[in-house]
Amino acid sequence: MSDPMLNAKQNAVLEYVRKQIEHQGYPPSVREIGSALGIASSSTVHAYLRQLEALGYIRRDPAKPRAMVIEHLQGSAETAQPIPVEQVPEIQLPMIDFDCLAAAGFDLAQCSTENICFSIKDILPVEQACLFRMPDDSMIKVGIFPGDHLIVGPEPPHNGDVILACVKESLTVKTYFKGIRQLRLQPENDWYEPLFLSEKEMIYIGKVRANIRQF
Repeated sequence: MSDPMLNAKQNAVLEYVRKQIEHQGYPPSVREIGSALGIASSSTVHAYLRQLEALGYIRRDPAKPRAMVIEHLQGSAETAQPIPVEQVPEIQLPMIDFDCLAAAGFDLAQCSTENICFSIKDILPVEQACLFRMPDDSMIKVGIFPGDHLIVGPEPPHNGDVILACVKESLTVKTYFKGIRQLRLQPENDWYEPLFLSEKEMIYIGKVRANIRQF
């Protein structure tokens, strides 16, 4: 069964890896994956594996190239199901009201008049959400800093969207612009240069929908 979170090639790679682990007890090599799925470039196979790892579907040991565990599917693509939206834990947060706060002498503990509930489903359906940790400072002008946790959804990108993409076997977050002949991935930091690419040089992962930061 294919996962709607993944594109056709990602599903094919994940399913092949799963079947090989089930049948032979260990994962296939990059060359075996490419040969089985008709992917000529080993770098392209590596890119798909990096995407699946970033999205939480597999886990690899960097010290052991062939050490790979299916994480997201828990051993079976047929039995994997997204978490029902109604089962997603909610965070109960007290709503601050100025009048109440002033009457309580600006003591937060005394002014919580009502609660609001926050859940990931308020941002996008949970079965479409993935989390990515920002690795660098290339997007600081739009408020994305190293270590921020970005919520990523799979909807198609539009010009001006902040996206997560795979370029040259590396995941990157940039502002997306599609021109007539090429794509431009624009960093939001003057110390970084924009990336000008053909569509074949970029693998789109998803659109950044929200940012979670711990101070």
